Amino acid sequence: MEPDKKYDVAISFLADDEPLAKKLGAALPGLEVFIYSKHQEQLAGTDGLESFREVFRHRACVVVVLHRPRWGQTRWTKVEEIAIKEFCLDGGWPRLMFVVLEKGELPRWLPETNIRFDYDAFGFDELVGAVKARCLEAGLVVRPPSAVELAKAAAEDERFQAETEYLIRNSPGPLRETADALFSSVEQRMGEIERDAGMASHRGSTGDQYVAAFSPDGPSLQLLRNWTMGIERRAAVVYRLWRGRQPTPAEWARGFVQIEAPEEIRKGDLNLTRAPGLGWCWKNAGRVMSTETAAEFLVGMLVKERTSGRRD
Repeated sequence: MEPDKKYDVAISFLADDEPLAKKLGAALPGLEVFIYSKHQEQLAGTDGLESFREVFRHRACVVVVLHRPRWGQTRWTKVEEIAIKEFCLDGGWPRLMFVVLEKGELPRWLPETNIRFDYDAFGFDELVGAVKARCLEAGLVVRPPSAVELAKAAAEDERFQAETEYLIRNSPGPLRETADALFSSVEQRMGEIERDAGMASHRGSTGDQYVAAFSPDGPSLQLLRNWTMGIERRAAVVYRLWRGRQPTPAEWARGFVQIEAPEEIRKGDLNLTRAPGLGWCWKNAGRVMSTETAAEFLVGMLVKERTSGRRD
């Protein structure tokens, strides 16, 4: 690596988030962006750990961290974290962008300031804008992308989407695993509501269905996993909100008798998709959501119906 090489932006990330790091770098035309995988040849033959430290400690103008709870625990990110902490304590706080990709414990040295960015809440385009704003504040020149750069970015997006469609089309595995995570996340929230708010509920699931119903008579949330191929290709979790008590799968199996059938008041789809930084996630009415955000959306809808008492 050139001893006096400077970088406008240096991105620190876990290996799984390399696609997001590359996409972010491509969205910053005209800026010299350091991404490890793009600079391996420059690091060859050097003390890699020390080279990393130098980039994040001394040679970057703006530092972006793509954070998950495991960041700072791997060999490389541990070195980067120490260097970034030194960079900030030496006056670099205004030039740090800490991007939270996954909820969890954050480094204790990170202050409660506007350097944090919630990727799940704001998405990729807002992230690019925030990083550009940080670069402008640091005195860097940010230019709009050229036609060639726009074409390259579009081609990469098309390749990524084609790969996503292939994976969804050829196996129910991605939907099964992501839906299982969604059911578990909804179940966790329902358990917290029962424990902390005293709202008792009946809950249960089978492989393809999850039901949560507030006691004693609803409302109820039903989630149905749906993977079909052919002309009507579909990979989604169908959500149905009921006014009244919807039996759980186990209650149906035991011959649960309904005195009054519940009334369906809302129905929609969470379509399986994939996004850099989020991995497998959900799309509803044009909005892309992580599994955690989708669970919050579903449980929030059920709680609102439970507490509003509306009868429209």
